[in-house]
Amino acid sequence: MPVPLPTTSTPKLDLQNVVPTPTKSAPPPSASQHASHDTHATPNNDRTSLPDLSSMLTHLPDVSPIAPISNAQQDHPHPAFSSSSSSSPVVNGHAPPSDVSLADMSQSVFFSSMRVPNTKDTFHACGLPFGVLYSPLASPLEPKATQHTAPPPQCISCGAYINRYSKPTPSRQQNWIVEWTCVICGHTNSLSHNVDVSAYTKHTVDYVDPSSSIPAHRTHVLPTPTTHTHNMHSTTTPTPSTPIESKSLLPLATIFVIDNNIARTEAPHIFAAIQQATSTLPPNSPIFLLAYSKCVTVYELGSVLNTNANVASSYVFPGAPLSQDSKASLRELVARLYVPCPVGSDGALATALQVVCVDSLGSVEEDPYSHQARARPRATGAAVAVALALAESYATMINELNANHVYESDVGNKQKDEGRIHLPCRVVVFTNGSPSSGPGAVPVNRASSEDHTLMEHAVEYYELLGRNAAEMAVHIDLFCLGISTLHLPVLNLMVKHSGGALVMIKGYGYGVGSGYGSGTHDSSIVTNLQRGLCRHAGFAGSFNVLHSEHLSLSRIIGPVKEKRDQTPAPTDGWPAYHMSSVQPDTCFALYFDLLDDVPVDYVYFQFVTRYRDAESGAAIMRITTRRIETTGSSAKLLDHIDSDVCAVLAAKALVLDASKRTLASIRVDTVSHHGGDRVSMMEKEWAEIDKTALGMVNFFGKSERVAWTVRGVQVSAPRPIEAIVTKLFHLRRGPLLGPRMQHPDDVEYACSLFLHANYSDARRMLEPSLLRVIPPANGQEGILVQAPLSDMSMRSSWALFLDTHTRIMVWTGADLTAEDEKAVVDMCSAQAQELAASRFPQPHVMVFREGSSMARWMLASLVPEHKDKQDTVERTWTAQGMADARMDTHHWTATSTKFHDTDDHTLAEYWTKIIAPKAKH
Repeated sequence: MPVPLPTTSTPKLDLQNVVPTPTKSAPPPSASQHASHDTHATPNNDRTSLPDLSSMLTHLPDVSPIAPISNAQQDHPHPAFSSSSSSSPVVNGHAPPSDVSLADMSQSVFFSSMRVPNTKDTFHACGLPFGVLYSPLASPLEPKATQHTAPPPQCISCGAYINRYSKPTPSRQQNWIVEWTCVICGHTNSLSHNVDVSAYTKHTVDYVDPSSSIPAHRTHVLPTPTTHTHNMHSTTTPTPSTPIESKSLLPLATIFVIDNNIARTEAPHIFAAIQQATSTLPPNSPIFLLAYSKCVTVYELGSVLNTNANVASSYVFPGAPLSQDSKASLRELVARLYVPCPVGSDGALATALQVVCVDSLGSVEEDPYSHQARARPRATGAAVAVALALAESYATMINELNANHVYESDVGNKQKDEGRIHLPCRVVVFTNGSPSSGPGAVPVNRASSEDHTLMEHAVEYYELLGRNAAEMAVHIDLFCLGISTLHLPVLNLMVKHSGGALVMIKGYGYGVGSGYGSGTHDSSIVTNLQRGLCRHAGFAGSFNVLHSEHLSLSRIIGPVKEKRDQTPAPTDGWPAYHMSSVQPDTCFALYFDLLDDVPVDYVYFQFVTRYRDAESGAAIMRITTRRIETTGSSAKLLDHIDSDVCAVLAAKALVLDASKRTLASIRVDTVSHHGGDRVSMMEKEWAEIDKTALGMVNFFGKSERVAWTVRGVQVSAPRPIEAIVTKLFHLRRGPLLGPRMQHPDDVEYACSLFLHANYSDARRMLEPSLLRVIPPANGQEGILVQAPLSDMSMRSSWALFLDTHTRIMVWTGADLTAEDEKAVVDMCSAQAQELAASRFPQPHVMVFREGSSMARWMLASLVPEHKDKQDTVERTWTAQGMADARMDTHHWTATSTKFHDTDDHTLAEYWTKIIAPKAKH
């Protein structure tokens, strides 16, 4: 049975597939507006478009990702919002249009198209996913988004904010009043003439509430942990802890939950990772430590500090649903159970961790991957439930201490600090096996007739844990160690519902700077843990999406849930969505539907994000407004498609649907998920991919580009559609939905990362980039050049660098000299370090030589174009701008004969065998 954690009245919603409930529609445009647009039932689409900015964005230094060209072309604001700047920035010798600045090229909003069909029939028939990749906290290009301390004026009708597309005009009745028209609902609003409306000319405007930040004089009361020796069976009431004061936002509490089945030889690595990672946390950050096997042990870290003995007092809870008495005990003991992060050279925390991690944990002496080790009990669900109860107890203690706290105000008066303090918390779980005991246990041997019921309860239990954690502002990070089965499709439910992170670490010699399987300890686990603890950008995040009345928001994919118990907001009437994760890389895929034909030239979108800053606690509101032109021309729609964004939106929807089917199959049948039915499941997923690709090809198929023929039928696709189909082809054969032989845990891990990935990361995972490494020679530095994503690039005289986001692979041909091979590895290691510097989780680096066993990783990631005709392949390379990769017939034959034929399709075969027979003729 699930642990009876606190629940709310909020109905359960799919974390990654939120369909907004119907809301009151925005008021229709005024009569004057209707009159002005009656003649535009078919909008004029012959207006002059802005100049192409591709030459300006190609070589922007140190900016990644760069917005696609179509998303970078901003449209003209109203003349009253004209910028006072006399000059425009120059990029690569070219100045952008006068209405476009670097600050406008926001990285937070990526549309699938900068044109939208103006008829409902065309919108649905074209097969394109119309939507947005929205990263609310992504920093725009320099200079930063305009920040204000006074809130922008709002529409009194729909709650939308004034923006660059509003139409401010002097009032005819009162000359001290300025009127502006809301672009969302068409209502006319008034504001004082002394309001500087030119301040809101940017696409993105930030409002920082100065009254919400923690003043310099204000302090919070923090308890110091009890540090006296305490007997486990003693009934003596502990001495109350002495409060200390902190002149900053309360630090993030961290609760480490460690699987006691981790081998003794690996326990020191866990200790080293925790010690190094916590050293970067703010002073006085509370650290808790739990361990579990069949029972759950909560360590009293403060007891180590006082006794200086290699013994830590602890409290043991059964690996069962947490009772109310146990919760009450945790509330009484919470002040003793943690230690604050060290200040300066204080090693108190390090001492406590050394005793607990090295001497108390790691009781398993045998091989951690043996059958005996895998069969050991793991009450993972009970341990996480205890951690959540501990987080709740700590928050209650802090708020009780601060309920009557008195602090000095600016004028010297004493004021009472009222209101509950926001206390976000992070639970970090280390495990190396499946949850096999207690609540949330999954079947191990899959032989019992009760397996179906057990798995069903496990799915419900971990989903409940995640939802309750999100309600408590607690993020659950799951660090998976080793190569044992973990049942990630089940365990990951608590991670994604809470907005946490999933990290897989295969081994301690498996990270940046080391070869695969080197067996040496590196910084992989340390770096991942450190980045995981420090990636908290804010809390209490939510956002609204306001849009023209002709559209509806039909789907959201990302760490979000609808807020039904929200307090009345200025944008009341528009659903507010709670962000489970408030991170700079948090991304939401928003999908829109067209309700009816659009009789106007533009549709408008306004994204309003509210959150509290992690450092200052300041309430921040970010407003991003964009407009998209409507069109009745299929050719113009095609010209403004962003193929990368379209492919990512389509792929995320397909991956999420596939993940739902996988989870449903686990709930009803725990055996077939790993058996032959996996093939039939993949065939269903491929059929959905093919259906998506065919929908676009059938609608836009009249344009000519490159033709493949089958049975006398010619199939053609315009360039943007061909690019989307190519990316869907890579989705079909890649690690997300492809036929590779990989564990279900690996598939779940890849899909989870992809569904939460931002634009640049998702694009990289969908279609990796293969680079040829040219080593230094004749005094010149080595360089990286684009190479075809084909197995024909695996030439004995070449060296390759493949970045799939989760793995970075370095492959060296057999003909390279030892000197060149060393130069290539050194060069690629430096490149990998640079690429991995900002990624979380950290990618694994794999280095191998041609002919080695591990080189199969590289081979499986490349398209088997050795099966195609040479002229077909080289024609494709030339179209992709890689004509220099062509080779003569002798070298082609010598390279192609190194590979075995498989039933894996090439791109040309996909067109001829899959697309062409099913396309409409």
